[in-house]
Amino acid sequence: MENMNKISCEIVRDLLPLYADDAVSDASRALVEAHLEACENCRKVLENCRAQVKIPPESTADPLKKVKRRQIHRIALAALAAVACAALVFGLYFNYSTRSVTVPYDAATMTVADAGDGVFRFYYPENVNGISTRTVHVERDGMQEIVLFYYLDYRPLRDAGSFPNGFFAKEFPPEDFGEVSRIFYRDFNGVDPDVLIDEMDVTPLVWEAEGAPLLTPFTPAG
Repeated sequence: MENMNKISCEIVRDLLPLYADDAVSDASRALVEAHLEACENCRKVLENCRAQVKIPPESTADPLKKVKRRQIHRIALAALAAVACAALVFGLYFNYSTRSVTVPYDAATMTVADAGDGVFRFYYPENVNGISTRTVHVERDGMQEIVLFYYLDYRPLRDAGSFPNGFFAKEFPPEDFGEVSRIFYRDFNGVDPDVLIDEMDVTPLVWEAEGAPLLTPFTPAG
């Protein structure tokens, strides 16, 4: 009997944590309660179990802390998303505002006039912010022709027509550049000079000197 009582106590004590947490079946609960009525030692063990499983007062705030942590996490994510969006918008604005767009050629509004002494006036329409020029030496049977390429550009978010006179005045002194023979309109950015020469026949000719092409003796560089 003593051995059975000992075994019974061991079994009941294994069940006491579940019993204290109200996590046993009705049959197990009845068995444990019947044993507790006659066993003072197991009742003390049960009191200890209940003391251990009591929820500390501060733990009642844990759910609120979790909610606050989730709210802070959401706010932080929203702030990061806002910063990322602002950076993206600024990047797009900066790229778009500084992007240069080539103005399509228009024979009616884009003309060139020789002002003398190597100075040329490049007339332009209203939607223009700048001009780019490039001289190319075209060699022919030991002679050379000085050809000029140019194009106009504008930036979408800047005021167009930055030059109120309606033309750009560019100087190409003959002693430095040679005498310009013809002027073509083309965006030459990133284009090899040989390609510019090969495609002159399909490039808009804006101006040419009297008697063009003007050929001068070719002097190799160096």
